[in-house]
Parts: sequence; C-alpha cells; structure tokens
Amino acid sequence: MYSKFKVLFFVLGLALLLIACGAPAATEPASPIGEEAGVSGDLIIYSGRTEALIQPVIDAFKAKHPEVNVLLKAGRTVNWRMP
Repeated sequence: MYSKFKVLFFVLGLALLLIACGAPAATEPASPIGEEAGVSGDLIIYSGRTEALIQPVIDAFKAKHPEVNVLLKAGRTVNWRMP
C-alpha cells in the first residue's frame, strides 16, 4: 500500500510540474511607459554615488524624455529627506 501512495504522489507531482512549465497564454506585448501617454513632471534621484557616476544615466534618460525635469541629489552628504 505504501508503494501505491509513492507512485500516486510521484504521478501527481509530475503532472503539476508539467502544467506549471507549460507555455504561457498568448498576450499582446505591453507598450513601454511614455509612448502612449506623455511623460512629464519632476523626477528626483537620490544616490549615494558621486555625480560623475550617475550623470550618464541621467543624460540618457533626458535624451529619451526631455519633458521630465531631473534633479539629482548625490554624494554622501546629501540631505535624504524628501522635499
């Protein structure tokens, strides 16, 4: 009787594994944020890194979203309180 339960649990476990690993349902790709709706406003970035290290990331963001005002607060002596 013990071996029947082992076989039953093995078969059930295998079935669950196959169901979980099945192909996902076809969905339409999500559109990136900002392409359908305009992205604008202010973005405050708090970073413990120096400005020289984070500035290339900000420049790339500004090139893609020029209507967003980016304020960088970087370094170890930054006042970390929200404005």
